[in-house]
Amino acid sequence: LGEAQAFLNQRLAVINADKQEKLIEDRAALTNPRPKMELGIMQTRKVDKYSTISVDTNHYSVPDQYAQKAVNVKLYPKKIIIYDLKTNKKVFRHERSGQKGVWQMEITHYLKTLKRKPGAIANSVALDQAQQKIKTIYKDYFTRKPKEFIDLLYFMDKENVSVEQICDGIDTLKRKHHREITADKIQLICLRKDYTVTKESPIEELSRQNLKAFSELFS
Repeated sequence: LGEAQAFLNQRLAVINADKQEKLIEDRAALTNPRPKMELGIMQTRKVDKYSTISVDTNHYSVPDQYAQKAVNVKLYPKKIIIYDLKTNKKVFRHERSGQKGVWQMEITHYLKTLKRKPGAIANSVALDQAQQKIKTIYKDYFTRKPKEFIDLLYFMDKENVSVEQICDGIDTLKRKHHREITADKIQLICLRKDYTVTKESPIEELSRQNLKAFSELFS
């Protein structure tokens, strides 16, 4: 009877240990968040000569190196994500429009084309749909220098520089009394580690105002 009791105790210990491990696994499974349900529909679409894909009568721009080529497109209710067909690398994301006949154009998608025809940027849909700050920079400094403006857009895209940083660079040049704002000067300012604009001291501001007054007096 004693041996039977010892064997029973041993078996119960094994059974309980196994159940304890399963209980830990079950608890871990309950606490881990479930993966998000995938609601996107993957399709392959042909990019047209205008470097856009068509979805429900709307057109969404793609980088112009994909013109006349196929891309993978994942369609969601509120967004559209475009992937390279060969590498499956994400190319761009558009917010999906609920209207009809809409053209959504990202200006950086047409840099290659605009490089060949810089004069076309003035009346382009891509510029018209660009951020207001980008349109202001073009209007204020580059209407007669479209090539420089396109170079500046290339720089922003390649170096991942925001339009706010470009505006800060322009402000820095203006504070230093540069008569001409050029793309090269803006890029040099932005590439400096200390490009961020610092607030002028009262003495610096007064000096700048006096210099401006003298300049206007003799002009």
